[in-house]
Amino acid sequence: MGNLYDVPKKVMEERIEYYLKLVNLETHADRLTGGFSGGMKQRLSVISAVIHDPEIIFWDEPTTGLDPQTRQAIWKLARKFNKEGKTLIFTTHYMDEADNLCDRVAIMNAGKLMALDNPENLKKASNSSSLEEVFIHLTGEEIRD
Repeated sequence: MGNLYDVPKKVMEERIEYYLKLVNLETHADRLTGGFSGGMKQRLSVISAVIHDPEIIFWDEPTTGLDPQTRQAIWKLARKFNKEGKTLIFTTHYMDEADNLCDRVAIMNAGKLMALDNPENLKKASNSSSLEEVFIHLTGEEIRD
């Protein structure tokens, strides 16, 4: 992976060690991923997206299926990237996660953009105390099949 982005081998080795430890996969570094559990694959996917130190990061539901400790480690990493001025775009069904981590939130339903603003403005606009309430308000309260 480092060769694709012209990352020196030593730097890549240091990053791999750091990120594997962060998501508690360091003892599995020499294993093939075919035998990994779903959670292990999820953790590997999260760090694979950042190992080359991109300025824009895309994560698709990065904390789904993860234990609380690893979930918090991912949040810490997201905050670190924010402080470094990186752009992080991620999808999540966890509204508390979006509320705590995002500067801007896009609420989508059935492929349509329902709202886009910072969490506080979204809550104020719908007179809600949480983004979960905002989501339900904007998308309807019925349970989907």
